[in-house]
Amino acid sequence: MKRILTITQCFPCGSWLCIEKLLDALASKGYEVTIIGLGEIQKKNPKFKYVVVPYLAFNRFGNITCAHPLVSALWNMPLFLLGSIRIIFGHYDLVAYNGLASGLTLSPLAHLSGSKNIIMYHSYLGHIKNTPMKKMMVLFGKTADLVVANSRGSAKDISQIFALRKVIVNEHFADEAFFRIKTNKAMQKEDSVLKIGYAGRIDEDKLCFPLIEAAKRMFDSGRKDICFYFAGAGSAVNRLIEYARNYPNIKYLGYIKDRAALMDFYKKADVVWSLANETYLCMPAVESLAVGTPVIIPMHSEVRDLNGHRALIEKDLVNKDIGWLVDTNNVAKIIKLLIKIQKDKLFIGKEESCRNYAKKFYSKDNLKETVSRMVLLNKHNGTE
Repeated sequence: MKRILTITQCFPCGSWLCIEKLLDALASKGYEVTIIGLGEIQKKNPKFKYVVVPYLAFNRFGNITCAHPLVSALWNMPLFLLGSIRIIFGHYDLVAYNGLASGLTLSPLAHLSGSKNIIMYHSYLGHIKNTPMKKMMVLFGKTADLVVANSRGSAKDISQIFALRKVIVNEHFADEAFFRIKTNKAMQKEDSVLKIGYAGRIDEDKLCFPLIEAAKRMFDSGRKDICFYFAGAGSAVNRLIEYARNYPNIKYLGYIKDRAALMDFYKKADVVWSLANETYLCMPAVESLAVGTPVIIPMHSEVRDLNGHRALIEKDLVNKDIGWLVDTNNVAKIIKLLIKIQKDKLFIGKEESCRNYAKKFYSKDNLKETVSRMVLLNKHNGTE
């Protein structure tokens, strides 16, 4: 039997959801899938074997681990040690990594052990100067056989480290279950209150703070016709909980683990606030569109480059049929847009366009080429 080991520093994150779908496709092709991960599993897949290290929740402290490579290395030390043991004695055909930290650290060892290496890249480095650190990354990167990036922008970014021939783009996509949810905004609009939803990590880098500030200002000005529903965890969740106590238009629903409950959250929202990174929509936006709910997307990218700047996202990611772009540097513009959406009921009638857009760009068809490349690695490894 063909065997694949996967190493992940988190389970409650969008990057893991993408990787899990690839692993499920490989399991369906006869691979034995073993996963080593930190923290709590949201939902186990019966096709996988799990080795889980109890750990601090990544979705609460994940932003800290991204602050510096040294911090990331220290955070992931238990993962590296357990992963090394498994790699040496497990004799796996493929080893897949969630991110550069584990990928660049462990891929040389896996390469020496005869395994093929696949690094899943869901981040952004920005321009890297030609320093000893970069040279070391390039050297270690030569032992990777395939790098799966989640956007064209990420693929170009990571080509600073890896040969472009090794990089393949596999964008986010929604589970088929999301497309089966039927939403009719006109039918559910029995009152005049606009419901804005946000599901994701509650941190500054996720650009949810401008939305929270807009909610506070609208309540202070006496508006009661727009309500804000937040779901998720993060380093700033206690601040959000305090706001929810003091502002009746802000509702905090906790962290939603169940996928069916998450679908219901997107369905009941009139509009979902989400993110994009230059060339792709993030997972909450993709899943919202799949159920027929339009989105509001900040016009600047979620991630910053090394100079601390956020790039503008591609405008054609969000057309007028599926949602709106907004400048999060200007809260007054956010408020103006929300009031216009509420007053003119602009979210009604977009359901079919949203679903069609998601089906065209964010369906499971995105998996085909990536899975084929992974299987091809095995053939070159002489295991098939």
